[in-house]
Amino acid sequence: MINNNFKLKYNCLNIKHQQKKQIFDIVDDYYRLLDDKVQSIKDKKSFEYESELPGYLIAIGEGCDLFADQQKWIDNAYTLLSHLKTNIKENPDYPISFFYGLSEIAYGTMIISTKTGHFNRFLSSLNVHMSNIFKQHLAQIDGLNGDTRMECFDVIFGFAGIGRYLLSYVKYYKMYQDCEVEETMLKKIIKYFIELSEDKIVNGKKIVKFHVSSQNQFTEDEKIAYPNGNLDFGIAHGMAGPLALMSYAVQNGVVIDGQIDAIKKLIRLYDTHSFYEDQILRWPTILSFDNYWEKDVSVNRYDKKMGWCYGSIGISRVLYIASQCVELESLKYLDNLKKISQLPINKFNLVSPTLCHGYAGVLSILNLTYKENPKLVEMKKGIDSNLHQILKCYDPSLKYGFRNVEFYETGLIEDESNTYLSGTTGIVLTLLSLLQSDSRHEEHLMIK
Repeated sequence: MINNNFKLKYNCLNIKHQQKKQIFDIVDDYYRLLDDKVQSIKDKKSFEYESELPGYLIAIGEGCDLFADQQKWIDNAYTLLSHLKTNIKENPDYPISFFYGLSEIAYGTMIISTKTGHFNRFLSSLNVHMSNIFKQHLAQIDGLNGDTRMECFDVIFGFAGIGRYLLSYVKYYKMYQDCEVEETMLKKIIKYFIELSEDKIVNGKKIVKFHVSSQNQFTEDEKIAYPNGNLDFGIAHGMAGPLALMSYAVQNGVVIDGQIDAIKKLIRLYDTHSFYEDQILRWPTILSFDNYWEKDVSVNRYDKKMGWCYGSIGISRVLYIASQCVELESLKYLDNLKKISQLPINKFNLVSPTLCHGYAGVLSILNLTYKENPKLVEMKKGIDSNLHQILKCYDPSLKYGFRNVEFYETGLIEDESNTYLSGTTGIVLTLLSLLQSDSRHEEHLMIK
């Protein structure tokens, strides 16, 4: 599947020969399986997991430059898009989200389009369709009268993820075409995040509007645990996602009134509620309203797993970029990433190879940061240890080669998935990015 010339030439991080060979074996097996899945769609056989399809588009896009037979994969992308187009038409409630939704479909299509020149018309029409849905979402948010809900602003379901796609689109297409539709949506999202960065009064005390009340918590258990609401500090569902989007927008010249001040305010908020443990700068996962005011960030109030979704490694990466964008001191966050990279592998407290809460998420962050700062050779230790864990998790007898492992109060639950965030697709793209000089999937993770 992968061109042999690429296999011979590319090895950006000087991965050991045996590891490089294993990576390409895993990658080839993945794309072979993906090709079979596309053929089953073409043959109109039943397809079990629709949530996997948007990630397949990203995988085809990331592999475009590497395929021995590029035309075959353009045809495969056409088959996937035709199937998805039918599904979208038949389902008026198809989610607009950046994960498992329209924005993820558009993002994968955009990567393929910018590399091959194909599917521009489909992408433009999809953006118009998304714009109509977006207006409905804005109207719903206006109807909440300032009653903040996590699913409105977060990366997985909400505007932070949708905005990341729009920013990428504007970045890659603005020099060639009018991006008024996309840029208008993006600026409205940023305006909403600026508003959420302002203060409101809860129980007679000030707190930023990212605060989610008890009645708007996602689960019944959370409603009980947080009677006065909370603040979420993570990337996946918390303030770090909107902070990242506003910062990347500044990097790309998209700035509106109040944006710089909002970024600075959120950075100060994260600094205020940080603490050190074992010389690592850490943040709470979720902070209750009462603990926010008491500035209680004791160690039992944070997630010790060093995952992308909630771990200190992901937050450090966002703060490192955000502080650079507004010319604040950023080296302490880079230093924190360096210290995290030196941790023994057991101190990451991870058991899954996946992106969301596993080794692939850590590896993506360390790999990207090291490529930007190649003098930080110490970071290679963390890259090597997390790569070793991922390769150790590979089992060719499994349907997709890897198991996703979830933590629950009742214990560990294993499942097999081929999605981007919690399955093999994300792991494969992480492995492939170790050998490429540039990759795009990190934008999907909000880490660039």
